[in-house]
This record gives sequence, C-alpha cells and structure tokens, in this order.
Amino acid sequence: MDSYTGGICGFSREGAEYTDCLFAGGIIAEKCANAYLGGVSGKLIGGKVERTVATGSIMPSEIISHTYIGGVAGEELSEPAVKNAFYKKGIINEEITGLYGKELSESAISKKDSFTGFDFNDVWSISDGKIELKNLPKSNKPTDSPSTLTGIKITSKPEKLTYTQGDSALDLRGLEVSAIYSDKTVKL
Repeated sequence: MDSYTGGICGFSREGAEYTDCLFAGGIIAEKCANAYLGGVSGKLIGGKVERTVATGSIMPSEIISHTYIGGVAGEELSEPAVKNAFYKKGIINEEITGLYGKELSESAISKKDSFTGFDFNDVWSISDGKIELKNLPKSNKPTDSPSTLTGIKITSKPEKLTYTQGDSALDLRGLEVSAIYSDKTVKL
C-alpha cells in the first residue's frame, strides 16, 4: 500500500489551511509501495500553507516503488498557496521532489531574520538555537522520563455547534480543551 506521512498531516485535501505550524519530530515510512512524506503533509491537494517550519527528520525506508518527499509536501496536486514555509537543511535523506518551501541552513534556521512574516512577539520564539512556538505546554520532568499523553478532554463545548453550507468560518468561542498526561492535566 501507499504511505502518506507528514509532520502535521498525512494526506491533505483542497481547502485545508496550515498556519503557524512547527514539525520537530521524526517521520519514517516503512514497507510500502509508494511513500509520500513532507514536513507539513505527505500529499497536499491545494489549500494554504503559511508560516510553517519543519526541523524534524523525514526518512523513507524499504520503499518498493517511488518516494515523493519535500520540506512542505512530498507531492502537491493543484497548486497550494504556500507562503513563508521553511525546512532545515539535512532533515531529508533523499532527493527532494516537493516543490515548495525554502531550505535553511543550521545557522540560518536559528535566526529570526530568516523568517519573513513570522510573529516573534506573540507566536514564535528562538531559544538555544531552536525555533519554537510560544505558549505550548512544556514538561517539567527531566528529559530522560517524559510524561505520556493519555487523553484529550473537551471541558467546555463551543458556543456554536450548528453550521450550514456557506458559513464563513469555524467559531470556537467557548471551547476549552485539556491534554491529560500521565502526571498532570494541561488546559490548552
């Protein structure tokens, strides 16, 4: 079978939007016919990608037929709107087939001036040479014993629950979500 694997989403359809996203983990596609791997999405059909960064590793392994790989998407169908999307040099161990995104060197990816249009006051930060999203929950445990995410709980539903075709946007006012870890609960 084919594998669609991305740092944010595996297979993305027309209309999807990815804004202010960071992929810093790792992707390995194993034992598949064709592999579609990307820092944002393995396969991206249209949509919008803006202010994204991929610093995690993207590696295919044991691919039978073809590998489609990129810093933003392994394969793009119907041109997506991509603006200010970056990936770190060296995260991809194969020839890049994806057309979008700008490769940055190790030194460039640790400098604010490399990221045009990014909000470093409220959304992004660079600390210890790493770009990060601000205000994400951080573990206070030592790195040798990380806490484990055991669930996600909606503690309060959004005010608007009914939508009709043509509504302009998703309204999440009133929504409260908590991440439940093995050692704590964090309100998101």
